Amino acid sequence: MPKSQRHPVVLWQTGERAWSGRLLNDSATDGTASGVSTADVLRQLKEYLTAVDRDGMLWLIAPDFFEPSLRTIKVAAVPEYEFFVAGNEQRKRTLPCEEPVQLRLPCVVGRRESGLVCALLPTLDVQFELPGGDRIEEMALHYARQALKGQNPASLLRYLPPMDCRLEEIVYSPWQKKDSVRVEPPEHLGKVAEHVGSPAIRRHVRTWEREADVARVQARLDLSKGSTLLVGGPGSGKTAVLVDAARKVERELGLGPGEARSQRFWISSGARLIAGQRWLGQWQEQLEKVIAELRSLDGVLCLESLRELLRLGGSSPGSSLAAFLVPYLQTGELRVVVEATPEEVESCERVLPAFLDALGVVRLEPLDEAQQARILDQAARSFSDQTQLDFAPDAAREAGRLCRRFQPYAGFPGTPLGLMHEALNRAREAGEPAVGLTAMRQLFATTTGLPGWLLDERQTMDAAALEQWFNGQVVAQSRAVQSVCRTLTKFKAGLNDPHRPLAVLLFTGPTGTGKTQLAKTLGDYLYPNRKPADRMVRLDMSEYAGHDAARRLLGEPNGEPSDLVKRMRQNPFTVLLLDEVEKASPEVFDTLMNVFDEGRLTDTLGRTTWFRSTVIIMTSNLGTRKGGSLGFTPGDAGASARVDPAAAAQFFRPEFFNRLDEVVVFDPLDRDAVKAIALREVASLEEREGLRDRGIKLQVSPALLDKVCEQGFDPIYGARPLQRRLEELIVTPVARWLVAHPGVREVTLVADWELESGGTGASVRQKAVRQGVDS
Repeated sequence: MPKSQRHPVVLWQTGERAWSGRLLNDSATDGTASGVSTADVLRQLKEYLTAVDRDGMLWLIAPDFFEPSLRTIKVAAVPEYEFFVAGNEQRKRTLPCEEPVQLRLPCVVGRRESGLVCALLPTLDVQFELPGGDRIEEMALHYARQALKGQNPASLLRYLPPMDCRLEEIVYSPWQKKDSVRVEPPEHLGKVAEHVGSPAIRRHVRTWEREADVARVQARLDLSKGSTLLVGGPGSGKTAVLVDAARKVERELGLGPGEARSQRFWISSGARLIAGQRWLGQWQEQLEKVIAELRSLDGVLCLESLRELLRLGGSSPGSSLAAFLVPYLQTGELRVVVEATPEEVESCERVLPAFLDALGVVRLEPLDEAQQARILDQAARSFSDQTQLDFAPDAAREAGRLCRRFQPYAGFPGTPLGLMHEALNRAREAGEPAVGLTAMRQLFATTTGLPGWLLDERQTMDAAALEQWFNGQVVAQSRAVQSVCRTLTKFKAGLNDPHRPLAVLLFTGPTGTGKTQLAKTLGDYLYPNRKPADRMVRLDMSEYAGHDAARRLLGEPNGEPSDLVKRMRQNPFTVLLLDEVEKASPEVFDTLMNVFDEGRLTDTLGRTTWFRSTVIIMTSNLGTRKGGSLGFTPGDAGASARVDPAAAAQFFRPEFFNRLDEVVVFDPLDRDAVKAIALREVASLEEREGLRDRGIKLQVSPALLDKVCEQGFDPIYGARPLQRRLEELIVTPVARWLVAHPGVREVTLVADWELESGGTGASVRQKAVRQGVDS
């Protein structure tokens, strides 16, 4: 009889008659089960082992979590509320609770066969490993806080005690005889790489609709003695195809009685190969030992990223990991399979062509629409089978549609499948029985910041109401508002170019006329589900006027990217405002041309930053004529007389100017516009804490308002000084009155302006703020 296996299991209670459990040596979601009792869960897990065994894959999940022990981790989680603030439109805000919730979470600690200490937080589905056990609780707290961050009080209820958690084991006897002998991983290779059959790699086994690609890669791995470059877009399934092909090659080796199972294919990354090697020559020495062990196994090293190989190890690609490997690849002492994107291949051709010359290329072609639809349907069925939740097929198809429509640059199927996983996790946390269409749209809106009306094709957009709303936010700039609304209309209709930014606009005109305000308003309207600070990225381009301006804007070519690039990679759904763009260095314009034309920025290492979900707005004073009343037109004089629309075309080179979608000219402000701005600013004063919390209303007399407008508008700086005059002539006197009357509530204050008598000539003073009397 085959030797029995003992598989450790952790079980935890999720309800009055609800239990969940998972195999401790399996990191995949199909190694979990839920049922009405512990016996029910154990039965399902044993059936899972039987199914894996009959598929000839039991060796992939051989027990590798020894001496498990159960601990309790105390975590203080701060819940967060999401609520809507009423206004011109509803805006969702997040508010953390004042008091944290104290949780006691189960934590299972054990060790791997390799000697690493491993830990699992089963209720959070978090697993990690450490070289030693001295920091296990510290790391458990770290990962627990990360997993619990941003959850609302309702979602935290499932973690509150009482919760029963226990350790069990399943004794399983393989149904077919296995005479193979388990081998220990090589000393150095086992530290820097994982065998394709290890539990940590099992999450990559899904290769729907890629059977032909798996067969092509398998044939090359099986027949060729050379190295391979596996090229495909991000999220296209390169790792899944490679892992599936490598397992099939190992499975077909054919083992005789007493023969050790082959472990030919090992997965690693550039960062892992040199991890912990601090001194000169250390990583080279370690890598030589790894290469020797691979040669003795006739093994193949699978590396996840060509970019990492070019970036790590030295100060340039010529002294990088990739350059170190070139001689071993050329002589055949080392076989590798390297994953790469097309951009990374182009970069390598420029900086280290010898590395590519040693590799044979296998390309993964993009999936067609029918294949994409079948993958989404299969994923929905798989999620439904693995969990007690019903994953609606239309929700899966909506995930694919939203990603294709609003993230055309994102990889398929990686991006929509990741969205589906997140929707499944949220439904579990909320105790929902299913994942439906509405939940998928809400999740995408939260992830991207886009409003629900834009995501739902059935919802209409009233163009007239849209212009009216923007005109209420930005005063006296109807032509500029129409330009912005045209951009939104095209985006809603799906007629924007998917290979360019959503819009590239140049706002030009006198200072203080609302250019920045319109950009900010657009960010608030287009990305309402983002935090206010993330809706717009603003750069003062006068800071990028030196000889190294492009480097500071983008970051070092072979090093860390700039703050701008980091923010755009984290959040491509935003408004990018380039303020006073004409003051930037000419080399900055050269860099931006490709961004405007293709909506992407690729550095020398093939790292791509996408701008295709971004509205790019530049502001400038170009065309504002010198002399006269800049930014202010008295009476009914034509505003356009103060701005020359052709100035931008004359300033920028033709190839740069031709990449702009539109030059939006802002009109100078007249007296009525200044007064409208002042009225809006005065109305906003009642939202300040000192008045709002006391229920105090504020009235400003026409005389005082006229004085604010007169002093608050400068002929050179437009309406910008208006806020300073408001603070000086209204806010400061009101503040003095409030601190002199701290106990007053629910009254109306009247701020006035009157001539002061008794002085030499005409003098004026601020009338004391007094309590208003309601008639």
